[in-house]
Amino acid sequence: MSKKLIVQGKEIALSRINDNDYISLSDMAKDFGGADQIKNWIRTRNTIEYLARGRQ
Repeated sequence: MSKKLIVQGKEIALSRINDNDYISLSDMAKDFGGADQIKNWIRTRNTIEYLARGRQ
């Protein structure tokens, strides 16, 4: 089942698969500055720590 998050007035898809939540990077790129914005976000310390927790 897909749900939507509202971030700064924009809808971002949220999906749950096997008890894991996923956000749509495509929606984020479309609404918040394109590929450069995603590249910058994915390299932040908080994001890296968040992604690392998901692998445990």
